[in-house]
Amino acid sequence: MALATTGFHNKRTSKTTIVVLIDPNTARNDWKVGRIVSTYPGGDGLLRVVDVKVADQILKRPVTRLLP
Repeated sequence: MALATTGFHNKRTSKTTIVVLIDPNTARNDWKVGRIVSTYPGGDGLLRVVDVKVADQILKRPVTRLLP
């Protein structure tokens, strides 16, 4: 069974990339928008986790919970 991904594994991201944070507990029109601050690749070299600056806080999120 393959995991669904948003395509971040194959794309280059930079600190200027704007993303939408997926939150299954809220309506889509309430999802937060943020900017990638730093990236954390997995052991296989693929992008797995990023820090996203949202308003006045920085959140660590997996790339499967982000939309470009």
